[in-house]
Amino acid sequence: MYSITDDISFPQSLFDLSDHLGLSRKEASYLSWSQLKSEVLDCYKINHIERLEALLNFVYQDKKFKQADDNYFTLASIDFGSMLGSRSGHALTLGLLVQTLAQVLDLKVQLHLLPVDVIFSFAYEGEVVYFSPLTGKELSMHEIHCLIRAEEGNLAPLQPEYLQPTSHDDLMLRLISDTKSSAMLQKKFEVAFHLCNLLIDWQGRHPHWIRERAFVAQQMGCISFASAELEILIEEEPDDPLLDLVKYRLHEMRHQHNVFH
Repeated sequence: MYSITDDISFPQSLFDLSDHLGLSRKEASYLSWSQLKSEVLDCYKINHIERLEALLNFVYQDKKFKQADDNYFTLASIDFGSMLGSRSGHALTLGLLVQTLAQVLDLKVQLHLLPVDVIFSFAYEGEVVYFSPLTGKELSMHEIHCLIRAEEGNLAPLQPEYLQPTSHDDLMLRLISDTKSSAMLQKKFEVAFHLCNLLIDWQGRHPHWIRERAFVAQQMGCISFASAELEILIEEEPDDPLLDLVKYRLHEMRHQHNVFH
């Protein structure tokens, strides 16, 4: 039975997740990755800056990876294997592509999770340069702050933690959360429900994920399961700040259940 483990490695863990969800086939994804991994070796330069420039040119110019346009918030965009095939994707999947290819070239590229967006950085001789995974273009601190303000409001500060390197666990957590959101937008509720289960099995019964699983179950017509989930949550989390909302939704579900029966 598939589960998220503490031994997360990229891109292997991405292939395993995609294959398990039925979003892309692991064999085909690994073949595409192996070809890129082989070809990127031609970008190896003695100078680190020139090597990074060659890598970015390889990804964005030679191979023409780019931001997904009309389908940015879809499973095809956030799924790593699908992105390798279409060469268009989400900021997170494109960032993961750059980071994993950089490792092949002995370059240390770090990903940074903003409240919604993702950026990556390269540090050399005490200087850190930030980039957009969507274009491979350098970002100034002002441009990064603009991204945050666009997400959080004009008064949102540029918090120092946004520019801290992100662990594999946190990257996988964001990937699963964003994949779940895309599945819900596309009404792929079975995929979303399965991702809720993976999150809860891996990270524990966080109230937010329990609420989301109940909502997804409700959309699937599993009213009894959803109601039972919220009843347990009310007992387990009496201090939940959203307790009144949970009770209201439970009342709605019970009414819905009575209508159906």
